[in-house]
Amino acid sequence: MKILFFSTYYYPYISGLTTYPKQLFADLGSKNEITILTFRYHQTLKTTTIIDKTKVIRMPYLFRLSKGFISPQSIIYFKELAGKNDLIILNLPNFEGFVLALIAKILGKKLLAIFHCQVYLKKNLFNYLINFALNLSLYLQMLLSDQIIGYTQDYVTNTTLGKLFRRKFIFSLPPIENLTINPAYLNELIAKKQQKIWLGYSGRVAQEKGLEDFIKAVVQL
Repeated sequence: MKILFFSTYYYPYISGLTTYPKQLFADLGSKNEITILTFRYHQTLKTTTIIDKTKVIRMPYLFRLSKGFISPQSIIYFKELAGKNDLIILNLPNFEGFVLALIAKILGKKLLAIFHCQVYLKKNLFNYLINFALNLSLYLQMLLSDQIIGYTQDYVTNTTLGKLFRRKFIFSLPPIENLTINPAYLNELIAKKQQKIWLGYSGRVAQEKGLEDFIKAVVQL
């Protein structure tokens, strides 16, 4: 198949939003023609490159608004590439993908969405406006999607948007590379730990992850 995947950010930007599709398309790229459409978030990045057998096209933009991009010129890319592909996949959350979703439906293209999470920004007037616009765009993209891929039923059913579109969801855990354990390093950690209890965090260091609550809990323990 010819697959067009849109994501606001893509590798080498590192987050769950980019790690998931990179691993996915590294596998699918051997049997399908995949184009990644994203934004050139840093000037050192090439506008077109090949990553894991997939073509990555980075669009220009006028300016950023929080983590989003204001890019009227993206409509040209959306229209041109949507017509050349059989399947269009949206990487959610994003603000900019609504136009692509609308074009996909007008052209009668199959439209899927990968729903990573719903964004909840810290409460202030500016963030409220951004959150409202983002969630409105997410709602419209999910409304237009034929199916939505979610990680777990538990997470999806505890989000506002997940509840609204529950019938469209299919659940599949992200593809994970089966890494090999280093026995020497494992034994070193076990010797260091002994009978102590270790508490750890694995994830992106960001305010919305609630790390301050984790630290407060550690202090109490």
